[in-house]
Amino acid sequence: MTHPIEISSDQTLSVLRALRQIEAVENNAHIVPSIYYSWDAEQAEVALSAQTAAGMLVDTDVTVKGTPRWLTLNIGLGRGLLSAGDTLVLTADAECDRKDDVPLFIRSSVDGAQEDTELKEKLVVGKSRTVRTLMHTLRGDDGFVGHDAYHTLIFRLPAKKLRLSLMDLRLNVILAGQGARATPRSISEFS
Repeated sequence: MTHPIEISSDQTLSVLRALRQIEAVENNAHIVPSIYYSWDAEQAEVALSAQTAAGMLVDTDVTVKGTPRWLTLNIGLGRGLLSAGDTLVLTADAECDRKDDVPLFIRSSVDGAQEDTELKEKLVVGKSRTVRTLMHTLRGDDGFVGHDAYHTLIFRLPAKKLRLSLMDLRLNVILAGQGARATPRSISEFS
């Protein structure tokens, strides 16, 4: 059975995949529904451009002056119930102008309250195009596990000059007890 956030994220990414031109990138302004960049404009000056073309999702070019507290690419995954033991599987096809580790997290929102779940693995990118698969098995204490929530996948971009090309992206959810796990089971998962 396909999880609701798999369907919603596929629909969101298909809109970006079909886009042929991004007019302008503004802080916290959606480039397509549910996808936007966000940065700290108080502590840094950020110049960000994004392009798209056939065969890619988005090519991001960033220049930073100062030290922003955050610089992110945000992709709405939609609403869905995630449970302890579910495994999130993220497959990304990407390249960068240098080797870097991009931390990722899921922000889950219920009735205006937000909680973040840091993914255990970072997306390692480099000068050659590479497909990476990251897995994160949810624990009982991860943000809003067990509640129907709106989830957003957030790429914490390095706060420096950067060119990151995201060719493709896919999110899958393996329900608890139905397959692969990123880590061995422990009692604390169910707390």
